[in-house]
Formats: sequence, C-alpha cells, structure tokens
Amino acid sequence: MTKSVTSLENNSQEFYFWDMDHTIIKNDCDVSWKEFLVKRGTAPQDALQKADDFYQDYLDNCLDQDEFMDFQLAEFAGQSESEMDQIAQEHFDEIVRELIYPEAEATIRRQLAEGKRLCLITATNTVIAKPLAKYLGIENVIASELEFTDGTYTGKRTGIYCLGQGKVDLMKILFEDVGGSLDQSHYYGDSSADIVILEQVAFPHAVNPGEKLLAAAKLNDWDIIEFNL
Repeated sequence: MTKSVTSLENNSQEFYFWDMDHTIIKNDCDVSWKEFLVKRGTAPQDALQKADDFYQDYLDNCLDQDEFMDFQLAEFAGQSESEMDQIAQEHFDEIVRELIYPEAEATIRRQLAEGKRLCLITATNTVIAKPLAKYLGIENVIASELEFTDGTYTGKRTGIYCLGQGKVDLMKILFEDVGGSLDQSHYYGDSSADIVILEQVAFPHAVNPGEKLLAAAKLNDWDIIEFNL
C-alpha cells in the first residue's frame, strides 16, 4: 500500500475510495492481463479459459482466492520489480488506457483538483493497478500485495486479499496511518462483492451495478451512477 505526502498533510478526514475494474474502466484487468501475456507468448494458451473461469467465480462470489492468485501471479515468479513494472505499463498503454470511462476520469480529476483525498482500491495486484493510478494522479493505492524476496517476485500474494471485507480491513489500516474513518468515506464500486463495503461507508456509490448490487442500491437508497465509453 502506498501513501502520498500530499495526503498525509491534508487536514480533511474524508476519503474517496474508487474501485478499478468496471468502475473506472470498462475492463477486468485480471482477465486482460492474461490475454496480454498470452499474446506476448509469456503465458500458456490455456490461461485464457482459466482466466474466464476465475472471473465467473468472482461474479458468483465463490472465488478461491489462493488458487486464483497462484494462477494470476505465475508469470511474476523470478521476475524483478522493474521488469514487471515495464510489462504492466505496456498492458496499460495497449489495453487499459482507452477503456477508461471519460466521466469517471473527469470526476476523479475534479475531486483531486478540489483537494479531496482519493484512493484506488482493487483486488487486482499492485503492479497492474499502479499505471492507472499514476495516469489519473491518485497517489494512494490499496491492492492485493505480491510477495517479494531477494530482489524478485515469488509468484505468491502476501497480506490481506483486497476483496469484500478485506477491502474494509485494508481501509481501516490506511485510516490508522493517515486519519479518516468509514463514516467519513465515499466508496465507488460495481460488483456484488462491494455490497459489504457500501453498507459500511457514509457515502455509497453503486457504479454500473449488476443485478445484485442494483437491488441492494435501490433497497438502501444508495447513489447509482452509470458510466459509459
């Protein structure tokens, strides 16, 4: 998790947390990442079907987190930080950048211009998430962390998996470091896995919600936002 000096000096306790996939971008980066690696010849061809299967498990709220992360991080094993940062930047430049929702980008840039404290928070790993955060100017990033030993990635995750209640737990850790609280926070998210978070923040925003999240948003009178390319 990275924190900015600007955020530390900001006296406001209010935070604006933004999910990434299908909230800021019309994309699932875990899927497109594998597609990108298969195209490069770095990942095996059967990774495409496995990625789709894991994404369906995610939608069905039955994702085996450890099994998925072992699959997702396989190509990280033995690679240096600089090597993977470069590949992640290429993934962003070739795929992700053109899939950013213009209204989401405009909202984020307006919030930053107003001095709001923003945080990109995603189940996707930090390496893949960082190029989008850098492009948008979001300096606080909470994502699934990768294990790093003796100068290279191990291909394993470490720490709390940044999904569902795990996101809430990681948000609380950020609050301990820089101030803030759930009852002073906004959260923008798109999936049923975000319901547990939206239930706990003061300002819930359901973005491009699926059926389950839409039903919860209507039941709880949450803000509903539709972003389009």
